[in-house]
Amino acid sequence: MAKAYSPVIDRLFEAKNAADASAFAACFSDDAVVEDEALTHRGPTEIREWAAGNSKKYKLITNVIGVDQRTEIAIVTAHVSGAFPGSPLTFQYDLRVIDDKVTNLKTSVVA
Repeated sequence: MAKAYSPVIDRLFEAKNAADASAFAACFSDDAVVEDEALTHRGPTEIREWAAGNSKKYKLITNVIGVDQRTEIAIVTAHVSGAFPGSPLTFQYDLRVIDDKVTNLKTSVVA
């Protein structure tokens, strides 16, 4: 049975957990925008640098617990652990996916 969401979502979180910033950035379109920790990162180069820095700084492990995608908008919920205050926390990732590429990603902590 096929998954009810875009395959790029699996690739994105596999790359994130492998701390592979290049593979992570390859999941994004050329004009992609990522919003995280009140900062905005644009395009694959900035996104790769941001992902590499986060991986090194926080040693993140992301366990996806839910994906809801009905249109080009996907909401991913995950338990995230690492070297940050309050670890582990539940995060929500709001993604826009077009042609199997992420065009927008916004992260937030679930209260």
